[in-house]
Amino acid sequence: MASLDRQVTQNGPGVINAITRGIYNDVAEVTVCVDDERRCCRCRPIPNWTKHLRKRKNHTSKSQGQKSNGGSGDAVVVAEVLVEKVMRKRKWWRLMKKQLSLNSRNTLGDSNHYSNNHECDGEQKWVRLRKLVMADLSRLEWAPSKNTMNTGKSGEKSQGETLKTMSNHTSTRQSNTQDPQGLPAAADQLPDLIRSHGKPVSHPQLTLLIRLHTAARRPLRALYTLRRFRHDFSVQPQVHVCNRVLGALTAAGHVEDALKLFDEMAESGIRPMPVTFAIIVRALGQEGMAERILEMIGRMRDEVCRPDVFVYTALVKTMVRRGHMEACIRVWEEMGRDGVEPDTMAYATMVEGLCNAGMVEKAAKLFEGMRKKGLLVHRIVYASLVDGYVAAGRVGDGCRILKEMVDAGYRADLKTYNILIGGLCGIGREDKAHQMFQIVLQEELVPSSETVSQLLVCYADKGEMVNFFGLVDKLVELSLPAVEFLADFLRLFACKGGRELKAVELFKTLRQKGYCSVNIYNILIENLLKIKERKKALLLFEEMKASDDCEPESCTYSLMIPCFVDEGNIEEACSCYNSMMKAEWIPSLSAYRSLVKGLCKIGDINAAVSLVSDCLGNVENGPMEFKYTLTVIEACRSKDPEKVMKVVVEMIELGYLIEELIFSAVIYGFCKYATSTGAREVFSVMRDRDIISEADFIVYEDMLNEHLKKVTADLVISGLKFFNLESKLKWRSRID
Repeated sequence: MASLDRQVTQNGPGVINAITRGIYNDVAEVTVCVDDERRCCRCRPIPNWTKHLRKRKNHTSKSQGQKSNGGSGDAVVVAEVLVEKVMRKRKWWRLMKKQLSLNSRNTLGDSNHYSNNHECDGEQKWVRLRKLVMADLSRLEWAPSKNTMNTGKSGEKSQGETLKTMSNHTSTRQSNTQDPQGLPAAADQLPDLIRSHGKPVSHPQLTLLIRLHTAARRPLRALYTLRRFRHDFSVQPQVHVCNRVLGALTAAGHVEDALKLFDEMAESGIRPMPVTFAIIVRALGQEGMAERILEMIGRMRDEVCRPDVFVYTALVKTMVRRGHMEACIRVWEEMGRDGVEPDTMAYATMVEGLCNAGMVEKAAKLFEGMRKKGLLVHRIVYASLVDGYVAAGRVGDGCRILKEMVDAGYRADLKTYNILIGGLCGIGREDKAHQMFQIVLQEELVPSSETVSQLLVCYADKGEMVNFFGLVDKLVELSLPAVEFLADFLRLFACKGGRELKAVELFKTLRQKGYCSVNIYNILIENLLKIKERKKALLLFEEMKASDDCEPESCTYSLMIPCFVDEGNIEEACSCYNSMMKAEWIPSLSAYRSLVKGLCKIGDINAAVSLVSDCLGNVENGPMEFKYTLTVIEACRSKDPEKVMKVVVEMIELGYLIEELIFSAVIYGFCKYATSTGAREVFSVMRDRDIISEADFIVYEDMLNEHLKKVTADLVISGLKFFNLESKLKWRSRID
């Protein structure tokens, strides 16, 4: 310990920097060996470091004006290189509470080599400070990596024995091991250790901590460290450190904190660099703060330099990505006033953003400006203009841009053709759309569902069934999944109002030709249920049950459960649910809600509560009314109606409706854990507070009485079965 304390006292900052890196990255034990450079680490011999270490030592000796003699300065160099290498290779070691420091006896020689006068105050101070650090380290322990347990060659016996001892010591606590996540809090306390030893805290230590925090994506901790060094240690941060923190804050979305730090830099007299302004301007662009952006650009122009095209382009890309087009236009105008000529990337980004925002005229002007300046017009610009013109209903201009694109030597992609085909079908020019489809085939592009669905919709609307089935046969000829394309077509066709019944008639024709699938049935059933055509939906469901190729699946049952509930056939809805459970399928939330509501209406409260528990056990983020149902039942355990009313009031404040399920939960909870009197008290309070009407109060009181009868009957039957008296009960009923 004395040799360790002397080492820290003589070369405190260098050693502590190495320890900081190690602790932050969970390097449990840093062991420096200056006797044999090839064995500078207790965890693994690395002979390749010799040349690099000699360079580092010679450079350090020359900078200090003294010759390297294998002393403590070498230990500092070896420690720093060691930790960097171990960090880079991610060799994790178990963190020992009593082995945080450098192992002085095995690395720096015998402690008797030094004077014993240092063992009085220094050692006590070190132990006391180490305890402060260990208070934060004691919560985490990790097992050593298997790769680091290699003992090496025969000439490394002491190293292997040490590893074996450490392995035996750590094996007793394997159950407490966790994945390494770093110890940033412990690393932050090491500057206090330096100052307590009488050594000044320097800027390189701040740079190291900031680099570690930002690399670990802890921007707020990096900001805290920066401010702490400035206020507590009087270390004025340099601009490059502030830039690193600013970049981390903006990348994490902490724009307000980044702006505050930028203002603090101005107050502290830190002169920002061009990259500093670029970071802030980009952060402002993410929020669409046009006024602040223009103000910051003016400050950059006055204090540092004029923003170049790269700053403006990055700003435009950020604002277009966020959808702040009005602010982006103002920045574009400011770029022109600043005398900065936009490049091809800036033009392409701006044209794409304007077209997406519906400002196709402004995009066309920029497009003409690009051509006049002789800039290279990228294919993205042409595609954006085609999309913008078609979205504005100007399909002819879109086709003109496509022609210019082809004349310029570009080849349009499938997305551009799909946009034009959809636009032509939208204006009733299916003949031109079919010609565009032929061009797609000539270009050896593979048509997608979007390519043919719009054409099929157009043919079906106009009753051109010859062209319709001709296109379907073409899909089969091209070995494309025609049935899947037809399913997408029916989804697109039936979703438009008034076409649901026509889609069913069209499906009958398709089914005769062998184009049928479960997905098509589900699409038709879903759209029929939307227009309350439950009878036709039930007919399709019966067809599926009788079919061998299109049997109902999970989606089908989830659609039919609400249908049966609306028809009042709760028994059939429960049968669908049981079929899903048998096949290990999970119903949809709408199916759960509908079935629970139906069970509550017929008074089967026990089944409804069981279904609620099943839903919350199978579905992530289940309905809030289901969660409140279990909360109400849990409140009934207290036998206190006031606690139940608190839950009801909370639901009302949050905007949730008090429906049959909540009243059923009140009845179920009080009948199971208390008495029916408590449920009646809750209903009375709800009536007095105008939560329910007098008629509803009577209905729920009758529901309570019916539930009590069922519970009583179940108890009687269970008792008779338990005492084997059920047969006698039946015999007496026959005699009577």
